[in-house]
Amino acid sequence: MKRLIACVLMVSATAGCYAWRPQSLVAPYVIAHERPLVIRVTRTDSLHVVIANPRLVGDSVVGTHHGRPIAQPLSDVAYVSLRRSSNSIGLVILGGVVTVALLAALAASLGGIGSGGFDLDLGY
Repeated sequence: MKRLIACVLMVSATAGCYAWRPQSLVAPYVIAHERPLVIRVTRTDSLHVVIANPRLVGDSVVGTHHGRPIAQPLSDVAYVSLRRSSNSIGLVILGGVVTVALLAALAASLGGIGSGGFDLDLGY
């Protein structure tokens, strides 16, 4: 049972690790070929706009931003980013979970959890 709980915790800890990855290709190519559900547009003034259901209409990226229609001119787009899984973040979280589990197992095997172990007499 404890192993099952540990497996569930590890899988759930790494399941939601995503990061925005800048794309080296121009926005029209990314939208047409990747067909993403969501993109993050970095504008030429360095502001970020997340656009859901992006598509190209004329010289603009059209979609929705927080449920409202938006049209972002391509001339104002510095680059686009796609949301991709981030293995490095997932591995760090997984490493932390494993470390805590190992330390808890070590403490339990030494009698430190719930058995009165680790009774330090500091001479007070």
